[in-house]
Amino acid sequence: MDSVLSRLPFCSQEQECDRVDARSVPVPFNEGEPLGFITNIYSTYIYEWYDFFPRALAGQFRRTGNQYFLVMLLVMCLGTFTPLFVSPIHPATIAMPLTIVLLISLAQEGYADLMRHRDDDAVNHKPVTQLTRTGQRQQIMWKDIEVGMLLELKNREEVPADVVILDTSAAEGLCYCETKAIDGETNLKRRMKPAGFDLSACTEDGGSELPYGAISIECDPVGTREQASIYTFNGRLVQPAGESLGVQPANVLLRGSVVRNTKRVVGAVVYTGFETKLAKNAMKTPSKLSQIDKLVNNAIVVVLGMDILFCVVSAVLNIDFENENLAGSQYLGYFEPGESSEAFRNATIYPQYQDMDWEGESDSFFPSFLTFLVLYYNVITISLYVTVEIVTRFMMTYIDSDLEMYHAPIDMPAKARSTTVTDLGQIEYIFSDKTGTLTQNIMKFKCCSVAGQIYGSAMPSGYIMDPEKMPYSSMPIEHLKGNIFAEKSTEGKIFAEVLSLCHSVVVERENGGIVYQAESPDEGALVAAASDIGYTLVSRDTSGMTIDIGKAGGAESKGVLFEELAINEFDATRKRMSVMIRYPDGKGRLLVKGADSSMLRVAANAESDEVANMNDHLVFFAKQGLRTLVLGYRDFTAQELEAWLTEYQTASTSVENHDQKVMDCAISAEKNLTIIGATAIEDKLQDGVPDTIETVLQAGIKFWVLTGDKRETAIEIGKSCGLIQEGMTMVSLRGGSESFVHWQLCELYSAFVSPEDQDAAAMDSASLSLMSCINDKSTVSNAISNMMASTEAPADAASRGVLSGTDLAEAIAAGGKVAFVMEGTALEHVMPFEHMKAMLFGVAAKCHAVVACRATPSQKALLVETVQTYVKPKPVTLAIGDGANDVGMIQKAQVGVGIAGLEGQQAVNASDFAIAQFRFLKRLLLVHGRWNYRRMSVVILYSFYKNFVMVVTLFLFNFSCGFSGTPLYDQWLYSAYNFFTTLPVIAVGIFEKDVSADYAMKHPYLYIQGRNNLDMDAKAICSWVGTALVHGIIIYGIPFLQYPGMTDDGMGQGFLVWGTTVFISLVFSMNTKVLEETRTVTYCGGETLSLGTKKGRKAWCSNFAGWTVFLWMFSMFFLFFVLLVYSTYPFASLEILGDLTFLDMGTFVLGRASTWAYSMFTPLVSTLVGSLPWLLFWAFFPTPLILSIEDSRLNGNGRHQVAESPTNSDKYLMEEKV
Repeated sequence: MDSVLSRLPFCSQEQECDRVDARSVPVPFNEGEPLGFITNIYSTYIYEWYDFFPRALAGQFRRTGNQYFLVMLLVMCLGTFTPLFVSPIHPATIAMPLTIVLLISLAQEGYADLMRHRDDDAVNHKPVTQLTRTGQRQQIMWKDIEVGMLLELKNREEVPADVVILDTSAAEGLCYCETKAIDGETNLKRRMKPAGFDLSACTEDGGSELPYGAISIECDPVGTREQASIYTFNGRLVQPAGESLGVQPANVLLRGSVVRNTKRVVGAVVYTGFETKLAKNAMKTPSKLSQIDKLVNNAIVVVLGMDILFCVVSAVLNIDFENENLAGSQYLGYFEPGESSEAFRNATIYPQYQDMDWEGESDSFFPSFLTFLVLYYNVITISLYVTVEIVTRFMMTYIDSDLEMYHAPIDMPAKARSTTVTDLGQIEYIFSDKTGTLTQNIMKFKCCSVAGQIYGSAMPSGYIMDPEKMPYSSMPIEHLKGNIFAEKSTEGKIFAEVLSLCHSVVVERENGGIVYQAESPDEGALVAAASDIGYTLVSRDTSGMTIDIGKAGGAESKGVLFEELAINEFDATRKRMSVMIRYPDGKGRLLVKGADSSMLRVAANAESDEVANMNDHLVFFAKQGLRTLVLGYRDFTAQELEAWLTEYQTASTSVENHDQKVMDCAISAEKNLTIIGATAIEDKLQDGVPDTIETVLQAGIKFWVLTGDKRETAIEIGKSCGLIQEGMTMVSLRGGSESFVHWQLCELYSAFVSPEDQDAAAMDSASLSLMSCINDKSTVSNAISNMMASTEAPADAASRGVLSGTDLAEAIAAGGKVAFVMEGTALEHVMPFEHMKAMLFGVAAKCHAVVACRATPSQKALLVETVQTYVKPKPVTLAIGDGANDVGMIQKAQVGVGIAGLEGQQAVNASDFAIAQFRFLKRLLLVHGRWNYRRMSVVILYSFYKNFVMVVTLFLFNFSCGFSGTPLYDQWLYSAYNFFTTLPVIAVGIFEKDVSADYAMKHPYLYIQGRNNLDMDAKAICSWVGTALVHGIIIYGIPFLQYPGMTDDGMGQGFLVWGTTVFISLVFSMNTKVLEETRTVTYCGGETLSLGTKKGRKAWCSNFAGWTVFLWMFSMFFLFFVLLVYSTYPFASLEILGDLTFLDMGTFVLGRASTWAYSMFTPLVSTLVGSLPWLLFWAFFPTPLILSIEDSRLNGNGRHQVAESPTNSDKYLMEEKV
C-alpha cells in the first residue's frame, strides 16, 4: 500500500510559515473569532480549470523538441507573411501536426490531473465527528476542520489532522494507532493523553460545558524543523488553573494515522492541511533523467548541428548557382545589370513575362539559409516524444505484470514507479543494504551469552558441527530457564527481565491469542525469546507491563506487574534504549540494551572476566552472521530515582531543545551499567541471494554492500551471499583517530596504485580527481608521501587487522582477488575531505568486493555520490534497500529499487522500482533492463534515421532545381511523413527481444550490451548515419536515373508526380528498415510474449512478427488512403491545402506500374546494400552476441550453445566486437 506521503505535494502551498513565535491554540476555540490558521483543505492537483491550458502548454515547451518545432513555426510565418525570405513550406503544415502532438500530451496531463481532483475531493469530503464545547456531536467534513476544534475519533477511523489527545475510552487515557500511511510501519503504536490531565476537570462549575479557551496548547511554530518532523513534538498544555503539562510525541495523533483497539478518542486540533506533519514530510522525489533521455537531448543537438551544416552548404550552392546562371534566367524574373531600363526590358522580353516582379541581383546568404532551414525542418521527428512515451508505458506495464516477479505471500507484484526503465539495462554499480534486503528480516533468537556461558546454538539453521570442533561450549536454552527458576542464576533472572521489559512492544489480542506489535523484528524476537525462558509479556497499559512468570517443570505461572516509569527511545547517537521500571517491591531499576560499542563505554564492569568472555562470544556470534545486542542494568536508590524522574519530567515538558534535553537525561541515567549478557539473532538470507549476486557479478556489475551491522557480521554475510569469495585477500579501513584513518588510506592507496600510475602521465580517473583536490603541483605519489609523512604508523596496526602497504602490495602481487571492508567510524574522517574521498574510491575501484559496515544513512548516500563523482564518464548506479535508512542512497542513485519488507514502505515510496524479494533484481536487470535498453535504442536511432534519410533526398533534389529550396514532396505529405513511418517501430519497442528471458538470465555476460552502451555509442550512431546517407542516395537515385523512362502510359508528368512516387518508395523503404532491424522472427500464432504467462499458452495478438507485419501493412494502406482522399476535389480545393495541383494525383500515381515497381525495387536494393555487409561480417566474423542470438533461436535456452560459460577470449570478443 502506497504511503499517503506519496500523494501530497512538496510543501508548495504552505501558508503562514513565517511565524517565529510558538503557536498558541485555545481549546475549544470561539467559532465567531477565527484564529487565522489555514483550513484543513489540501490538494494534490496541479492545475485549476482556468489555468490548465496556459500552464500545461507552457510545460510542454520545456521539451527541447517542442521548442524546436515552435521556433520553426515562427520562422515559417516570417517566410510566408513577410518579404524577409521565401518559405518553401506553409506554416499550417507544421502547425497541424504540432497541435495534434500537443493535444495528445495535454489530454494525458489533463486526465491525470482530473483524477487527482477526484481523489482530493473524496478525501476533503470525508465525515468526522466534532464535539462542541457543550458536549454535543455533529458531523462535519474534513475540509471544515479548524485549529482549536475538538474531534471525536472512533476505532479504525483515520485521523484527519494533527491532534493532541485529551481523553480516551481506555483507562489512564491510553489508545493505540497505526502509522503505516506515515512511516510505513505496520506495528501498533501506543499513545496517551498528557500525564496528569483530566478533561472533565476543565468544565465550567463542574458541569458538562467547556468555556472558550478553557485550555491552551502551545507547540512549535510552522516552518521549524521540529514542527516538520514526524518523530518529534514539542508542546505544553496549559490548564485553567495555569498549571502546564508537557506534550510529547506519545500524546499526539498525526494526520494519516488510524485509531486502533480504542473505542473513542477525543483530541484537540493543532495543525491542519498543509501545516500537518504528514504534509510537511511529503518529499518530492528527485527528478531523474534517464541515460536514454540524456542521449536523446545530445542527439538533438548533434542532428541540429548537421542540419545547420546542410543549410549552410545548400545556401552557398544556391548563391553560387544564381551567380553563374542569373543572366539567362529572364523567365524567372532576373535581368542583367545593364538591362535596367524598363522600356528596354519591355522591348526585349516576351509578353507573358511583362507582369513579372523583376530582380537584378541574387539572394543573400541569410534568406537562403532560412529557406533551407525551413525545408529541412523535418530532420527532427515531431513524433519522437510521443513514440518514446508510448513505448515506455508498455515497458512499465510489462514490469508490473510479470508474474515471475510476483511474491504471493504478501501479494506484492513488481512495480515500475519511474520512467527510467531503460537505465535498468545500463547498471554499472549496485549498492545494497543488508538487513531486509539480502536477508529475510525475520529474526530468530539463536543463542545468548549469560555469565560467561553460551546458551543455544550459534550455528546457522540446519548446520551440524562436531561439538569437539566448537570454539566455545554451549548449553541448551532450557538450561538457562531451569537455572532461573531453580534460583541458581541471578544473572539469568535479570537477563530475562531485560528481555521481557526493555522494549516498546504493544500487546494485541487476536482470536484468543497474544500478538506482539514490535517496531522492529529484533524486538519481537527478543520478547518471544523471553517467553521461551518463562517470562511472557501478557499486557501493557499505563499502569505498566504484566509479565507471566512461569515455573520450571510445568507448574502454574503467576502474573507480575512491573510499573513503567519512563522509556528512553533508541537514537543513532546513543545507540541504546532503556526503560525505567519500578519493581513490585518498590525498587527502581533501569534496564538497557544496545550495540556492544555503546554499552561497553558506559559499563561499570567492562573489565570483568564475564564481560571479557562475552566479548569473545560476540566475535564468535558475528562470525556466524548473527546480529548481536548487549544487555545491562543499573539500580537506583529511592532518592536517585526521584531526582532522575524529576529531571525526566522537566525534559519531557520542555519546548525549547526538547530532543537534546531528553537525550541528555537518558545519558545521565545510562552510566555505570552492569553488563548482564548478550543476545544473538539470526537473520537468514533470502532465497536466491547468492545466485543473484553471482549473476550480476558475471554481468560485469560492481556490487557493494552498505550496512549498519558490525564488521564481523557484515563480513560473514558477504561470504555467505557469495560476494566475498574463498581465497580473497581481505583489506580493511578500520576506525580510530583521524591520523590513524588517514595513514591507513594512504597505505592502501600506495599499495593499489603504483607510483607510475600515480604520476600525471598515467593517471586513472580517481587519481585525476585526487590531483585536482591537492594544492601543491607535485605528482599524486609525492602528495601521498607528504601526507603519509605527517602521520605515524601506529604500533598496534598489525594487531588491529591492518596490513602495511608493503605487505598488501606483496599479497596483491601474489595474485587473487581483493575484498575491501571499511568501517563507518573510519568514513567519518574520510568524507569531509575531497582528496581522501578520491583516494578511497581509488582503493575501492581496484577491489572485487566492497563492504561498508557500521555505515550511517548519510554515509551510504555519500558513498553512492563518491562513485558518481569519481567515475568518468558518470556511471549508472543502482541502490536497493528496504528501510527508511536506505532512502538517502536510493534517491541519490540513478536507479532506486525499494524492497517491500518488514521495515515499512519508506524505501518503496522513495524508489523508482519496487520488488518484494532481492532475487527479482536478477530478472529486473538481465531481462527487462536489457530488453528495454535494446528496444529503446532501435526506436530512437530509427526515429532520427528515417527523418535524416528524407532530408538527404531533399538535399539531392536541390541539385536539380538550382538549390532554390523547392520541396520535392507535397508539403502536406511531407508534414504527415512521421504518421506513415512510426507505428512499425512502436511494435519493435513493445515486442522486440533478441534472446529469450531464460537465455538472458543464464548468460549474464550479454548484459554488456547496455552496460557499455554498445547500441548507442559513437560507433553505432555513425553506422546509422552512414546507412541513412546511403539509403537516401539509393531512394532518390534510382527514380532519378530512370526518370526519363518513367512515362509508361503516354501521359505527361511533372516533378510533383515524380516526388510523390519517390515519397511512396521512401515510406516503403523506411518501414522495411524496421523489419530489417528486428531480432525476433516468429510465426503467427507462436508463443505469446506476455511476461509471466504459463508456458505453452498461445496468443497471436502478442506475436511480434504478427504485430509488426500488421502495422507495416496498416501504415502503407494508411498512406494509400491519405493519397486518395487528399487528391479528391473537396480536399484538394481547400486553399490551405493547395491550389488543385494535387487533384487526382493519388489515383494517377497509384495507377502507374512504375510507382509500384519503384516501391518494390527501391526497398529491396536499400535493404541489400544496408544489410549485406553486416550479413557477410556476421557470417565470417560472428560476435558472441550474434552467436548467442542464433543459439537462442536454435536451442531454446541454449543447452548446446558455444558459450555456456564464456571464456576470457569470449569476453574479450564481446568487449571489442559487439
